[in-house]
Amino acid sequence: MNTSSINIIFNIIFTSLMLCLTFSLTCQSIKVALFYNKQVTEIFITPYFGSYNIYVNDSLINNTSNSFLIRKINNSLELKILHDSTYICNTIHFKKKDSISALRLKVISPFTTDRYYNDDLYITNVNNNLRIINIVELEKYICGVVESETGYHNNIEYYKIQAILCRTYTLKNLGKHFDEGFNYCDDVHCQSYKGINYSKSSNTLIYEAINSTHNLVIVDTLLNLIDAVYHANCGGQTMNAEDVWNSKRYYLRSIYDPYCKKKRNTLWNKVISLNEFNNFLNDNGFKVNINNEYEFIQMQRRANLKINNESISLRKIREYFNLKSTFFNIKVKNDSVYFEGKGIGHGVGLCQDGAEQMTLEGFTFDNIINFYYKGVKIVDYHNIWLFKE
Repeated sequence: MNTSSINIIFNIIFTSLMLCLTFSLTCQSIKVALFYNKQVTEIFITPYFGSYNIYVNDSLINNTSNSFLIRKINNSLELKILHDSTYICNTIHFKKKDSISALRLKVISPFTTDRYYNDDLYITNVNNNLRIINIVELEKYICGVVESETGYHNNIEYYKIQAILCRTYTLKNLGKHFDEGFNYCDDVHCQSYKGINYSKSSNTLIYEAINSTHNLVIVDTLLNLIDAVYHANCGGQTMNAEDVWNSKRYYLRSIYDPYCKKKRNTLWNKVISLNEFNNFLNDNGFKVNINNEYEFIQMQRRANLKINNESISLRKIREYFNLKSTFFNIKVKNDSVYFEGKGIGHGVGLCQDGAEQMTLEGFTFDNIINFYYKGVKIVDYHNIWLFKE
């Protein structure tokens, strides 16, 4: 058997395994690390819906309280049950007893406002901080992400779009934190996930949108899940994937977007000193300094700033000066550099402001997805098996 044949067989086996894993996950739960970028040392937990069994070091304990204080003690955990016992342990597991269950979490150190999470929690001490894992059903997780990513003022058609994007991203990136023992963190590094805010009436719209798009994901021409990336506002034109991440995707192409320009978040400005900007250029290999006659105009999005034969990525400028996007003009007046920008975010994939505006103008979720992602299909993930055979 030649190398080519071995590679083909390996790819078939690998694809089949990933499909099995994806199908299995959608029937079960995922693990999400909460407060991932915070050094949590103390947290207060109370059941909000339903009831829970509490396991300490995998042993079920009896308790007469619904209030629990957990904090790190050296390399271990301390569990204090209000008006009851105190335990020193290595693991704590809040395991739901009811199909609809939720916990209220208040981080005491560092302080955060109350958050509410469905299903189970598993807590350990990692690097002398609390590692809090939410073991949650997939669709409940998607509900939390859609709420965290979109807020509470959108219509159901827009929620449908975000539900499909979130489900696609989730199933495609199962192993993002595999080496740490969970699937995702709750930060924007994965997807923003702050649980469920039960005080917001719009939750009913989010649930309705998720249920009406149940099982739907976005695939490319080979029926692989796409990179369902999105950003806040493209400023009127999206970016090619390779101009941002040096990785080309045929469906992530730069397009003209007239819709987001109707939103108030489109335009922004920032001013820095000319000396600061020249120092930045010098530190990045430029042998020339710009003067008060310099001007850089983007009629269409570019990937780089070029001066004579020297070039630097606009992404690098954006990140260094903390700009809202790479879609900016530069004008120098006296000793100041003026950035006149459009859009918020990396600019690749779906523009959230543009998509929201399109729903207000009568476009449906599938129309909008196909506007921003070129040559893709929206399918039930269960049917991928049938198409792949």
